Amino acid sequence: MLELLPSNEDLSKLTIFPCNENTIIELKRNFCEDKLESTICALLNNGYGIGYIICGIDDDGIILGVDRTRKEIDSYILKIDEIFHHSKIVTSNYEKLKPHNIIVKMINCHQNKPLIIITIKSEPNTNYQLLNGDIYYRVNASNYKIKNMRLFTELDVKNKVRQTRHDTIIEFQKIINNMQKSHLKQINEITMDRDINYNLLATKIIQEKNNIDKKPNNMFCSLICFSFLIN
Repeated sequence: MLELLPSNEDLSKLTIFPCNENTIIELKRNFCEDKLESTICALLNNGYGIGYIICGIDDDGIILGVDRTRKEIDSYILKIDEIFHHSKIVTSNYEKLKPHNIIVKMINCHQNKPLIIITIKSEPNTNYQLLNGDIYYRVNASNYKIKNMRLFTELDVKNKVRQTRHDTIIEFQKIINNMQKSHLKQINEITMDRDINYNLLATKIIQEKNNIDKKPNNMFCSLICFSFLIN
């Protein structure tokens, strides 16, 4: 494993950084959070077993220190910690990074501003990638991306199970609601049929009663005619 950086004491006294960006070293005037994960991944895959991101050096190699507030620096270091703790970068075997893979330290330069030095150490014969499947390699001072299949974390699986459970409950609720509507429709139809049958039965009873009421009158008329004929 290569160790290319000067000592902390030497760095604090230097005004010009002794080398340019290369396969191992990435220099930043200030930190840049949007490419942090891809740069760390590329340095892990540089083939040398070690890499550095040094914040506080301009394009001409002049050591100026990071021109940021303490709160902004703490936020940046916290973002680096999240890469480790949230497994945003893993090995090709889905293993998490170890604490010694990413080490952050700060030293004061001659401008009384801090240099942020991120030391990145990879395991022998190990490849690294982001959770979204992107693999970054570093050649000279450039990072190159190769797309790969996205990895699923335990949190992804739990969220998927939770969503599936929620969708299943919603689906069952829909089925129950449809069954209730169907049963209610059947009950209404039975009730309507019953009411119709009751109405028909009531009408028939009334007709029968009317027929019965008419029969004695017919018999009375018949008797009068019969008596008249006899006389």
